[in-house]
Amino acid sequence: MMQRCIFRISNLSSVKRRYLSSSDIEKQFRNAVAAMKSTSSNSQNTVVTDDLKLKVYALYKQVEVGPCDNKHPPSVFDFAGRAKYTAWSSLQNMSKEDAMKTYIEIVKPLFGNQIPSVIVDEKPVGNISPPTTVSSNTTASRSLSDIIFPTSKSDKADLSDAYQAINCKTDESGILRVTLNRPQRGNALNMTMLNEILQVFAAVKASTATRVVVLSGSSCFSTGMDLSVFAELQQLLTRESCPGRQREATMRLIEFLQEVVDAAELCSVPVIAAIHGSCIGGALDLVTACDLRYCTQDAVFCVKEIDLAIVADMGGLQRLPALVGDQAARELAYTGRLVTGREAAQLGLVLRCFESREEMAAHVEQVAGLIASKSPLTLRGVKQALLYSRDHGLRDSLQQVKLWNGAVLQSRDLAEAFEAALQRRPPVFRE
Repeated sequence: MMQRCIFRISNLSSVKRRYLSSSDIEKQFRNAVAAMKSTSSNSQNTVVTDDLKLKVYALYKQVEVGPCDNKHPPSVFDFAGRAKYTAWSSLQNMSKEDAMKTYIEIVKPLFGNQIPSVIVDEKPVGNISPPTTVSSNTTASRSLSDIIFPTSKSDKADLSDAYQAINCKTDESGILRVTLNRPQRGNALNMTMLNEILQVFAAVKASTATRVVVLSGSSCFSTGMDLSVFAELQQLLTRESCPGRQREATMRLIEFLQEVVDAAELCSVPVIAAIHGSCIGGALDLVTACDLRYCTQDAVFCVKEIDLAIVADMGGLQRLPALVGDQAARELAYTGRLVTGREAAQLGLVLRCFESREEMAAHVEQVAGLIASKSPLTLRGVKQALLYSRDHGLRDSLQQVKLWNGAVLQSRDLAEAFEAALQRRPPVFRE
């Protein structure tokens, strides 16, 4: 099977190349790279085989980095990394210009022999991002009006777009259901999923349409970090010879991972985690940042990082003690032992444990519906007050909530709540 992955440039010797200037070749190459990115987010129109992905990956590396130095081959257990490494190595000393030309000629047939003109940043070739799995959802530019008075119309469209690694669905009551959806990989957190989680929570923050988020998984909640992230990190670090800069690059990744977990905690509305099956490592870090956690009896929790010789760095060590107590948190972090759903409820890691997914889903739906019926403005204030009081002393927390209510209490939501109570009807709050 590995032989099928090897890309021998001799097989492409019959490819006809047009004579172009260096600037034209570079421009076409940039457009080809951008066109290949588009195939990831629109795979229904263009089918790209794994062999072809290996070829364009190898050619891209040849353009950006140069010939493979063969000094740091991936582990024999990193099958994807070995395939990429082999494909790149097979190019040997191919020149940068030849690599760009070959890349262009390989990509052309995917688009009817005419690469679409794609607007790309005018950057040197070495700064172009390689073809990777990217989401069709990007952070759009917003006006001052959009920022200070966010509305629900455009942002609902953002949340209903098709993501690759998660599914999103918003109902009329303002409940946003986010489902981690890489069932074939145990919903492992790869770069695509991590970026899409960030994008979803950014969209929620920029909108008033969502009143509560329910976070769950498809086949299970999540088996934790996809090891391909660490394999790629090791490969990328070989670009830099300075140990200090290598360590700085590692810290950037850690900061990004912390940002993903923080996004749930800093989300402007309550986030409910509905957990079944595996909730391991980075996934446990993620649910500790949610407001409420429920699980099924088949749920399994684990601070897995200790078994991988890693100090958990995505926030679990910092949040667990407040949830389960200092002693329990230490035991879980030191041993990496498995915790069942029932024990998780006894420890306080989750609020309740249910016998089946159906029972949990029904309860979570009820809780989410109750939350969504409350004043959105008040929900945002309550969450801010709770987070602030967790990280500050009593006096400072009382000062914070005084300032919040002094600024926001006199609202139309307050008037609607009193009118509804007098009229014995459910209140109707604006977004």
